[in-house]
Amino acid sequence: MSSLGLFQGQFLVSKSPNTDGQNAARMQPDGTYRSAREGATLHVHPSSVMFTRQPSTGWVIYHEVVETTKSFMRDLTVVEEEWLVELA
Repeated sequence: MSSLGLFQGQFLVSKSPNTDGQNAARMQPDGTYRSAREGATLHVHPSSVMFTRQPSTGWVIYHEVVETTKSFMRDLTVVEEEWLVELA
């Protein structure tokens, strides 16, 4: 499914339903995340509880990306890698 981009002030918000693991990302050694689908570099949004934490599995799924100076993931959930395989 394609994402819908909406301008809200000076932020671009991309949303897409996350029912099939499309919005999965893996933590990189430098603390950024790499999206599984596009290989884009993502960051945890500063308002997220995950901003100062590392996921125990290294994998998260997210609901939306807010683009300002960086691409920030919002509404994160830590997931097991095996769960992503089941969804694929």
